[in-house]
Amino acid sequence: MDASAASPRGQPSRQASRVAIAADVQFRSGMRRFQASVSDLSTHGARISAAHVMRVGDRFFLKFSTLEALEAEVVWVDSSEAGCRFARPLHPAAFETVVRSV
Repeated sequence: MDASAASPRGQPSRQASRVAIAADVQFRSGMRRFQASVSDLSTHGARISAAHVMRVGDRFFLKFSTLEALEAEVVWVDSSEAGCRFARPLHPAAFETVVRSV
């Protein structure tokens, strides 16, 4: 799927199917660290909620307890939720490890 195509809500189309999860992660932007929640995950990105104000184009790192920090970019924002695309897609085995751990 073309990541630049827009969904009906005006958000970028997804490159991979997502799985609903409930995971607390560490969100790091520059020197600032916040707790965030991930409500769905794919090998290419995630939907996150955080108290931190996010803007399209922001780059940050997400840290799941079972993985190294993942670099990501905000591709859409809706109130306190944002969709992010990982700089490098998760390996399928790493994806399954995260899904099983939450």
